[in-house]
Amino acid sequence: MRRERVRAQLAAVCLALVTLAAPAARAQTNYRLATVGGRTTLVGGTGVVYGHDSASTFLNPATAQLVDKNRLAFSVQAYQFSYMTAGSWYQPGPVDTKAFGDVKREGGTAVKNIGLDSLPGSLCIFFGAHDIPFLLSKTLKQSLREKGARLGICLATVSYSNDSFNEESYEQQTPQGTSRQAINIRQTFRRLSFGPTYSMYVTNALSIGASLHLTRADHRSLFGATSTTYGGDSGPINNSYYSFARGFSHDMTATIGATYRIGAHQTVGLVLESPSLHLFGSGGINESTQFTGPAASSRGFTASGSFVARTPARLALGTGLQRDWGSVELNTSLFPATASIYTASFDGHAITNATNGSTTDQATRNKFSTKALGSVNIGVGGEYFTSPRVSVLGGASFDKTIAPKGSLQSDPLHFFSSRTNRAAISFGYGSHGEGGDLLLGGELSYAWGERLAPNLYQLPARLDVTSQQTFGFLIVLAGSTSFRNIRRVADDVKKMMTPTQPEQPTRSPANPTPVPQK
Repeated sequence: MRRERVRAQLAAVCLALVTLAAPAARAQTNYRLATVGGRTTLVGGTGVVYGHDSASTFLNPATAQLVDKNRLAFSVQAYQFSYMTAGSWYQPGPVDTKAFGDVKREGGTAVKNIGLDSLPGSLCIFFGAHDIPFLLSKTLKQSLREKGARLGICLATVSYSNDSFNEESYEQQTPQGTSRQAINIRQTFRRLSFGPTYSMYVTNALSIGASLHLTRADHRSLFGATSTTYGGDSGPINNSYYSFARGFSHDMTATIGATYRIGAHQTVGLVLESPSLHLFGSGGINESTQFTGPAASSRGFTASGSFVARTPARLALGTGLQRDWGSVELNTSLFPATASIYTASFDGHAITNATNGSTTDQATRNKFSTKALGSVNIGVGGEYFTSPRVSVLGGASFDKTIAPKGSLQSDPLHFFSSRTNRAAISFGYGSHGEGGDLLLGGELSYAWGERLAPNLYQLPARLDVTSQQTFGFLIVLAGSTSFRNIRRVADDVKKMMTPTQPEQPTRSPANPTPVPQK
């Protein structure tokens, strides 16, 4: 009894951490699901067949049957550590030799960046469909109970990335003298999803489910860079580049799924997710370049309008084996190529200040978009029970980039923060009981590819591609608890916070207060 009470109290603490961490997984560069479910993350991102957590509503709604009813499932990803290296960060592209001379690409142009980021989590409520108060028909309630119908409501960040870099003290010797650079980059993307999930058993072997989600995609991209080169015969050269792009898009997606048990131990899963249906959105862009020296020029461009961030269709297949010792699962997700992962229609102005002092201001109407490659993501993982209450989890996954070659430089909104493939391995520990489940573990990942960096050795400055490698470690804390335990813990906390009144001394009836004599 005491163990169950402790587990419930720990679950309540984790639930509080969800609230604290929410304002704080992963990139739109890949179609992988963010760390919505703790168990799903620790078993290599699998869950099409044996989903037991918040990710069920997104990976395969039919697996919501496996989540105990009247449960609150949550996921807290405490911290993500990343170590990024870029081989030619401060000299990512060709040099304007006429202005800067023959700048050699020697040691010292590489950069290393260490990041520590708190990540968003998820919150899902699952309960039996027959427990809905306004379903008054006894016949309907009995039918839903017999089919094991589940209803879930989830709020989760299904896609998340936060890339930042700041450096103000880089120095290099060039044929034109000393060059100093300061660079600030911040690129973020978040897709928040909210909606219901319904699942039920059709037969003892077949379960089906469906989800409907309202999503909000929020894209931000900021590049700011300045440089000063002085000491040469031609005089000092000041060069700057600034670009900010934003966009948000509200959409709807629908997912249907099924699982079918073959024999006593094997189960297969099939999922189909629809392309997103756009509702409304807006965005804008602000870009400027300026340089002074032997020549001087500045350019500026501002525009705003409608913005659409799409998600393609998804076909997921999975198979798994479940025995007394636990389960193992293999998943494959297929995404088709799309001609426009985002579309923006902006009206604005382009202003140019030429060397001769003339200024032009031209109204513009622009349509921006970028393609996305087709992708195949693979995951394998499992859970082994060392005892009925303790398990170990592990898995591996591979996610292929969807950013086409050349898309980073050609896209003015910089929708893709990088063009990288990613491989990961995960491991964890689970504690299970009637009072709730607790999971603790981590994920090690390695991403390789390329990203954009400001090239300040061009007049005007521009963005060029440099290689990138990133090592990451994600800490996962997740679990679930019942409504009964939440109420019990709330009562315990209330009792602990209520000050106790000191007891008043009383006299024993056997020793009554003596009556004074007259």
